[in-house]
Amino acid sequence: MVLANTTDKKNPIYIQSQNQSINMETGIITFTGNIVITHSTIEIYADKVIITYSNKNSNSASIIKGYGQPIKIYCFFEKNGEKIYAQSEKICYDINNNIILLTDNAYIKKINGTIKSDCISFLIKEKRIEAFSTNSRQQVVTTLLHPEIFKSK
Repeated sequence: MVLANTTDKKNPIYIQSQNQSINMETGIITFTGNIVITHSTIEIYADKVIITYSNKNSNSASIIKGYGQPIKIYCFFEKNGEKIYAQSEKICYDINNNIILLTDNAYIKKINGTIKSDCISFLIKEKRIEAFSTNSRQQVVTTLLHPEIFKSK
């Protein structure tokens, strides 16, 4: 489990996979097979990942797109000890803006409840989750809250 206060785009991204392909012309790196990504505050498990650099001459990744059945994401907030588990079929991790967008069967589980939706945005720096439907079938956002969050302290 990793610590999710805020990610630092200067921190290295560690990636393990069975295969990788680097297009030196475009600066796009593709990973396939049992991928594990660790970036200072987040662990991502996926089947396929494509990393794009904002500038092909840059040493700094800007976007990580992942695909899986499902992709799994784990975070741990050091200050309050909160753990977050998320999964979806696709993710887009915008490293520069500290945002993870989960799409297609998106699901987040926190200590005080769960959220299911077509699309969920996790704003890491702000510690905020937004769920919405982008589906023309008007899929609803489903939230389950546990009663203990309403107990007075």
